[in-house]
Amino acid sequence: MASHRLWPGGRREIMTPATERYSREDAMDVGLQMVFSSYGWSSVSDEQVWDEELRLARLAADLGFDVLWSVEHHFNDYSFCPDNLQLMSHLAAVCPDVGLGTAAVILPWHDPLRVAEQVSVLDHLSRGRLRLGMGRGLARREFEAFRGTMDESRERFDEAAEMILRGLRTGFMEGDGPFYRQPRTEIRPRPTRSFDGRVYAVASSDDSVCRRQG
Repeated sequence: MASHRLWPGGRREIMTPATERYSREDAMDVGLQMVFSSYGWSSVSDEQVWDEELRLARLAADLGFDVLWSVEHHFNDYSFCPDNLQLMSHLAAVCPDVGLGTAAVILPWHDPLRVAEQVSVLDHLSRGRLRLGMGRGLARREFEAFRGTMDESRERFDEAAEMILRGLRTGFMEGDGPFYRQPRTEIRPRPTRSFDGRVYAVASSDDSVCRRQG
């Protein structure tokens, strides 16, 4: 006979004798990747694309998905979500029971201190639901528009990621590397929750994957 289990947040799960053998930790983590693409269709406006993605996000949350993810891309039909941290701040309010993930914040395009501040704000607003994915970028046209170069992207990513993660752990940002010289500065609002187990390196090249694996 089936029974019901109520998870935190009000999600109800139908339990059968087979599924009752497994704990929540054994379950697959299911998420929705939000892409924001118009696929080059001239009949579809950017506003329509965004409205549809937000509708799907709310639907996924209502259906019990574990997490909503969003890319960061700029300037083209392929994908146009230039600020996924801002997007997740909105979703934190309209979808209060689902995880929120960045896939990813492209660190070479941002100041590390500002990223740490934005992450801290979002984690406060979402009560610790943020999953922080970071990446180094893959589109040359985006680097050129930001007046940067892909040749430095790996080194910039490594330096910025270390600063940000240390800052979220200690509450202070500082750095003396070749790309980011940051005097010791306190992050406010102060980070109050550990990001252990909530940080991801988003990679597509074989080399980047191998480097993240150590």
